[in-house]
Amino acid sequence: MALTQCVFRMFSQSSDTFGFDRRQYWLHSLGTACCARVLAQPWQDIDPEDAFLAGVLHDLGKILLDEFLPNDYQQCVKDAHMSGTPLHLAERKLLGVDHSEVGGNIAARWGVPANLCSVIFDHHKYKRLKTESKSKLSSIRDLRQLGRITSLADQLAKAFEFGHAGDLFVKEEALALWPLVNDSQINFSNLYRKVRDEVDSFLELLEIPSEDMGLKHLSPRAGHAIISIDPDGPQYQALIEAHLAAHGITAQRSPNLLGALQNHSACPLWVTSVCGAPKELKEALKTLAPLSIPGVILTNTKGISGDGALLDDHIIALPYPLDFQALSSAISFLFGSQESFEIP
Repeated sequence: MALTQCVFRMFSQSSDTFGFDRRQYWLHSLGTACCARVLAQPWQDIDPEDAFLAGVLHDLGKILLDEFLPNDYQQCVKDAHMSGTPLHLAERKLLGVDHSEVGGNIAARWGVPANLCSVIFDHHKYKRLKTESKSKLSSIRDLRQLGRITSLADQLAKAFEFGHAGDLFVKEEALALWPLVNDSQINFSNLYRKVRDEVDSFLELLEIPSEDMGLKHLSPRAGHAIISIDPDGPQYQALIEAHLAAHGITAQRSPNLLGALQNHSACPLWVTSVCGAPKELKEALKTLAPLSIPGVILTNTKGISGDGALLDDHIIALPYPLDFQALSSAISFLFGSQESFEIP
């Protein structure tokens, strides 16, 4: 706890770098930590407190790069945001090193336990985390699981809108970790409430008003939503369910969106995906627009900006990779609480 408080207070100043707000960074780190602790609880061999510290420290390298190379790091964050590239790849391209390497090395010099340093080093090595360890040592297998929990908690914190660390996009490769960490039928509404209570309690303990950290108080929405994701696209279902749960919306998956909507005329919202050429997007719009039910289409079709585009008065398109802040804005617009949306 003392280490967490020390690090938090050292680097909680706001920053002017493009897309990198230190308050948002620490809110994301805290949200990741609380998500990781909850995800770790079913695993008897994983210490939830280790998972919490791993979540707090996983992006440590970002704050150090921002502190000591502010101009270069500003460019890294800008390049990643404008191109939709994962930030750790933009860092390595421009700086020759990424935040996981910087953070892992600094954590080791600080005397952080070796298992936590390993998680910091590996939290973006999704292929390695997905592969089962061949080691006969349970400690190594447990370390791999701690890394999975931390990486998935990182994405889950974005879906719950617990800040960001200059990297708004969900890592598609990380989504494959769900089956290895928790049941896909997890109750995200309960999970969100539990994590949100922990985040609020921790900020209260540090005597930091949640408003000062930019923590949103999401307006609860009544009803449910239908999710129908193309199997050829990124499998965002679990995180979209988590995101909707944070808004108070219960999600239902359906392989047949049109049929599901026709059977649920009172459905306030739907989310689907369209992969391929613009004509597929137009066909989907032609089918869904007459239903007059608000919805979001996720697509890799070119011409859709990162913030999304209004295709119809009640249908918004968002591009891959998914940015949950953009999805939140789309939901707010569709519920009548957002001023405007770009029309392509």
